[in-house]
Amino acid sequence: MSNKIKIYESEIKRATRRKLMERYIDTVDEAEEMTVYNEDEFNSSFNKLGKGTYGVKDKEGKIRSVTVNEDGETEEREEEVNHTKNPKMKKKDLVEYINSKSSVNETPDNQGERQYFVIREMPATDKVKIFKYFESLKNSGLINMYGASPLLNWTEDDLQRWLYGMKKDPDSLRDEIEGYDNDDEDEEDRMDSDITQLEEQLKEVEYLLGHKQEIRDILVRAAMTRLENSDGDFEMSRVQRVFEKMASESFKMWVSTVYG
Repeated sequence: MSNKIKIYESEIKRATRRKLMERYIDTVDEAEEMTVYNEDEFNSSFNKLGKGTYGVKDKEGKIRSVTVNEDGETEEREEEVNHTKNPKMKKKDLVEYINSKSSVNETPDNQGERQYFVIREMPATDKVKIFKYFESLKNSGLINMYGASPLLNWTEDDLQRWLYGMKKDPDSLRDEIEGYDNDDEDEEDRMDSDITQLEEQLKEVEYLLGHKQEIRDILVRAAMTRLENSDGDFEMSRVQRVFEKMASESFKMWVSTVYG
């Protein structure tokens, strides 16, 4: 299936729109927390300002934050408010807690200490979705999980064809469930168990198909963020390579976090 994991232009555009939206929301959220002055207005009113954080807009319209302390001294942030390179994370959850640990992506001196691997370019909410997808794939019993990571790169059509080849697509599973004959009382308990197992597998398969594009989009966004943080070169072949790498790193992150 390695020839069927190509990134499409529509996915790149969708990822770009998502990143721009996140930056805009972060800029608005931060700007709403402070009073914004034009640079000349800020300088002329400085002596009258009390302790706090203020936005200062330069002639080009860029806003930087300036904090005034109790002694009337100022401290400026290096990053501009409306040019945040990495959208800030406001929601806290398990993955964000893991990100704060010193052992993340490092080999601890104490080899008995639990070690985690984290994709830092992936927001916590996206990590949770990746974990849930792997859990659903594991519960489906479709594949040995050591070979599961490439499935994250597949499209929904790729996954559908693979399932159809194993007679594990939704239609095949429904036909198998309906094909059971419940007239044999001696076999009734066994068949009930088999039917329940097939119904659970059908539920997982439908989840995997229904969320396939969402998982691809998460990997594309993470790949573009990594390239942006390195040299900003979004040449398609480079995005493709990092996109594929994100799948294997996602598996490593899931295993180390949930089962490590």
